[in-house]
Amino acid sequence: MCFTRKTDLQFALQGWAIKNNVQYIVIASNRTKFTIVCAKHDCPVYPCLWRLHSAQSKRLGGVWKISSIKNQHRCVSPILDSGHRQCNSQFISFYILPTIRKHMDLKPREIIGRMESKFNIKVSYMKAWDARRKAIKVVFGSWEESYRTLNLFMDAVASVMPGTVYRIQSTQTNRFQRLFWTFGPSITGWKYCRPVLSLDGTFLLGKYRGTLLTTIGMDANNGLYPLAFTVVESECTESWIWFLRQVNELLPVVTKRPNLCIISDRHAGLVRGCREIFPNVAHRYCLRHLRENFKKAIRQMGIGDVDFLCQKMYAAGNTDDKAFFNRCMEDMRRIKVDIHQWLVDRDVKWHQTNDVAERKGQLVSLPERGTILEAASHLLMVHDWPVNCPRFMEALRLVGLDCVSQMRYLRMDHHLLTALVERWSPQTNSFHLTVGEMTITLQDVAMILGVNIDGPALVGHTVVGAGRRWLSWPDCCDDLLGSHPLADVVYRDPFDHRITSRFRMGQAHAQTCIPLRWLRWTFWRDSYLDLNDMDFWRHVRAYILFILGCHLLPDTSGSEIHLQYLTIMEDLAVFSTYSLGGAVLAHLYRELGEATRPSRANIAGCINLLQIWAWEHLHVGRPLLRVPFPVELDGLSVGFRWNEDRLRELPVGNLITYRDELDGLLDSQVIWQPYTPDIQAQVAQICLSGADIWTARVPLISWKRVEWHLPDRVLRQFGLCPRTDIQPMDPSFKRVDGRGKPDMDWMLYHQAHIAVWEIHTLYKSWATLYMLKAPVEAPTTAYPRAPSERLLRDFFLGTEQALQQHFNGIDDTPQQRDINTIAELCRGLRRQMYIEDQGYFEDRGEHEAPFSMTQEPPHQYSGYVGPSSYPDQGPSTDLFSSQVPTDLEAYLSPDFVPSSIHTDDIAEEEAPEEEQHMLRQRPRRPPQHYTPGTDALPQRPRRRR
Repeated sequence: MCFTRKTDLQFALQGWAIKNNVQYIVIASNRTKFTIVCAKHDCPVYPCLWRLHSAQSKRLGGVWKISSIKNQHRCVSPILDSGHRQCNSQFISFYILPTIRKHMDLKPREIIGRMESKFNIKVSYMKAWDARRKAIKVVFGSWEESYRTLNLFMDAVASVMPGTVYRIQSTQTNRFQRLFWTFGPSITGWKYCRPVLSLDGTFLLGKYRGTLLTTIGMDANNGLYPLAFTVVESECTESWIWFLRQVNELLPVVTKRPNLCIISDRHAGLVRGCREIFPNVAHRYCLRHLRENFKKAIRQMGIGDVDFLCQKMYAAGNTDDKAFFNRCMEDMRRIKVDIHQWLVDRDVKWHQTNDVAERKGQLVSLPERGTILEAASHLLMVHDWPVNCPRFMEALRLVGLDCVSQMRYLRMDHHLLTALVERWSPQTNSFHLTVGEMTITLQDVAMILGVNIDGPALVGHTVVGAGRRWLSWPDCCDDLLGSHPLADVVYRDPFDHRITSRFRMGQAHAQTCIPLRWLRWTFWRDSYLDLNDMDFWRHVRAYILFILGCHLLPDTSGSEIHLQYLTIMEDLAVFSTYSLGGAVLAHLYRELGEATRPSRANIAGCINLLQIWAWEHLHVGRPLLRVPFPVELDGLSVGFRWNEDRLRELPVGNLITYRDELDGLLDSQVIWQPYTPDIQAQVAQICLSGADIWTARVPLISWKRVEWHLPDRVLRQFGLCPRTDIQPMDPSFKRVDGRGKPDMDWMLYHQAHIAVWEIHTLYKSWATLYMLKAPVEAPTTAYPRAPSERLLRDFFLGTEQALQQHFNGIDDTPQQRDINTIAELCRGLRRQMYIEDQGYFEDRGEHEAPFSMTQEPPHQYSGYVGPSSYPDQGPSTDLFSSQVPTDLEAYLSPDFVPSSIHTDDIAEEEAPEEEQHMLRQRPRRPPQHYTPGTDALPQRPRRRR
């Protein structure tokens, strides 16, 4: 075996050693040879004599060749060592190097998840951080080298982009201090932007830190327009004054701009710099920065209603109506005089009652472009509790969580999730897209997660309190788990004993929640075979709580789980019958609705279900798979094929691109039915056990929360034709939560919805008779593009019209039998294909003779000429009809009206014969990669030998 470089040989040996769980040490390494032996070669009891020698072969052109391997490894251990000798930071950096080239923001915890998913080994945080540092150094070079070549780099930028200006300031010892630059195209285009400059700074998180000062403008589309940048040592008065001086000296396009306005925070350096360097420029304060300072001042004054006062202040600064401004100020003065005085002391530069012309409608230094929602938890937490014990896996199978336990780490695409949340409608519990409504259904929950969706609703009676089953929540934990968190006990992480923590149950005096880390630290074990039955089932309950809290039913905290779910786990056989999938979907529906609020910055619920659903149904943001589709699911759920080790790479997208792609979504980019019969034949039985309620219009119950499942709004996801007369959920339906209801018996509170859920005979009462028939494919719209196809269309329609009156005749003659055969063929063709014929014969009758079987086909065609942009969507409407309403002629001039409105005949010029031959002979390019949902695989042409 040969390798081009010595480093390639070393990394290959390291990967082989980790995969096979063996370790070695290097005994000889220089420029020409590399020799390793087993790490246990000197074991006094049972030494391993394995040895490998490689050398650089001059005969083969300098490649490295493994020349000899002596003996076999006899020290293979079935348990993988977390401190593997060969799994060092250098090897990890080599493994993540392709990812770092595309995703420089890769976090150390994501690296830990990738290593655990690929090699089943858990590395420390510091080792992952060091590997990321080395990989970044390989890709981008060292920090010191970058600073040394800064002058050459800026000269290269200036030569590539003419008009670019920059200035570097260094100390007397020739050490870097400050850098100012602006690009030539930015200078040229700023004269077309609004005369408003926003100044702000942000910290740099590199090796040598520093601060980046920016000057941002705003174009006519309210888009951010970067103008100038500066890297300084810190955000101080001297650095701001130096930055403003460079803007004044190097950018005359700014200094000569009339009616200029600068918006910034109230930093002392900015106030002084604007007063000294730009004395004739209007300087106003950023309302967002002022609101944050106002919030801090309110809290220092000890006033409780902070949000209300902040809204009042922001409304006062956001209006140009002096009467409304005075009312807001008076309301705040009535609450507390000090608040009113604090705003008065800020002078008049923070509100726009007197300076609308200066701000040009801009209130903040950097306008918000949309908050990126962050997931409260993800599957990386599940990997902190690995399960390899056969006894434990069998228990999870009996409970119905074996498929969930096999789902691995999945990197969240927060930009895609945010773009989807923006299109979520809580009134219909569906995403509103250009191709129609789509939503996550019970079918998706069952197929992706592999949990039970049919059974009793996941809700129970209140059994904790005076005179009930348990007196307190700690008593419930002691009975069902064997212990509960104690505030005075120091707990240690079983994976790293240096990490310690103290835990408590819930918040304040309400001990209703339990920390997820305490569950993992207390109940994780390498093996559960030595436990008795009582302790074993307590560990199973703890793991189920952990799965619910970090994967299936997480809240916005992402660190706790309510103990209400523990009360229904007393008998796990009964717990396995609950509709856990319905509860997961109800919880996700509610969290999606909450995430649509502008004030929300994170999203809870089963986010992995949402992301995998988007990848299964949409081509937007979908990663590539390493293996062809379909993959072998081996009796697991569909979510298994999206594990991290099966993904080739994740797409690089941001919120803006995802918004544009969803706004222009085509029907060809949507997979309405991704779960084909081949896939259903490979999944676990639990994924298909609730197929009868996939199309049920029922309330979904997740303890306190109730949401409606409305599959009749997304009939195309079930192979049915969509309807337009389906109403949304009941207007009297109100969403409730557990706030202010600590002792509420939710089973009694939701008894009306529970009754609807449990009546299985009413599951499909919403459907009409034709919907209960077997799903059929919608007829394909036939649009004749070539002249020969139009001749066939004319022949079919003409024949059908000529013989229409003789169809289904009862005469027993040869002619009538032939006509009946033609009638049956016409009906069969129309069942398989939709042919637009509305107004066809009326339009032809005005200018042409009726079509006959012996007549020469005409050379000009009229009638329907609008192609369908979306195949397989049924009838396409004629946008340019020959019948124009009279009201259109009053205000539409002929210059802006398509010619098909004024002329009935559209002449088409046929392409030359050579061009048609080239079009027919052009090759068809197969897909470049395999994507889920496509049954046809690309056929590669065979090479001729």
